Amino acid sequence: MRATGVSGEKKCLINVLAPRSVDEQRGRSRPIPERAQAAAEHVRWIRQAIKAHQANLLRYARRIVGDDDRARDVVQDAFFRLCEAERATVEGHVGPWLFRVTRNRALDIMRKDRPMRLQNDAAERLSSNEPSPSTLAERKQSLGRALAMLETLPEKQREVVQLKFQHGLSYREISEVTGLTVGYVGNLMHHAMRALRDKLSDTDNATGSLAEATAGRLR
Repeated sequence: MRATGVSGEKKCLINVLAPRSVDEQRGRSRPIPERAQAAAEHVRWIRQAIKAHQANLLRYARRIVGDDDRARDVVQDAFFRLCEAERATVEGHVGPWLFRVTRNRALDIMRKDRPMRLQNDAAERLSSNEPSPSTLAERKQSLGRALAMLETLPEKQREVVQLKFQHGLSYREISEVTGLTVGYVGNLMHHAMRALRDKLSDTDNATGSLAEATAGRLR
């Protein structure tokens, strides 16, 4: 990832060594070969996390901060935090952990800049291999309507819908990212979907348009 607007120590995440072990924190250094092996394993773990989550996190961050450059900075900060974290405390839920860090950092930036807003460019980013002009026009209209509907939702409802449909998170993972209870996440989702269905005359089109509008076509 490109290092933009960050200190020199963050230039290359992959070169960051593993955090100090408990033994080292207590003043008992491990043998050099063992430390080197642990560092190499930590680097592999970070590489795997970047490969698995970077693209999704960039899309998520961009929807909050509004541009690619700041989204890259936000996601790089999240991975740098992962480098510093104790692996045992993150293992098994790396994805939700990264989403939470990314969300908090992005919202912090927006509090200092401008209110969070949904990027309404999905309808203009349809792929060029659509079956026919008429199909393209219908889908564009459908996506535009779904995006307009999302804009009308309260912020919390809109966020859980995006995390669910765009990023594929479970209710439990959304709970971990947002700090809301699982039950409250489910309640928000229920009311959001009911509101969207009420706003669109065709329930099937509402659900289909929503799923597509919040899928990979949104950056």
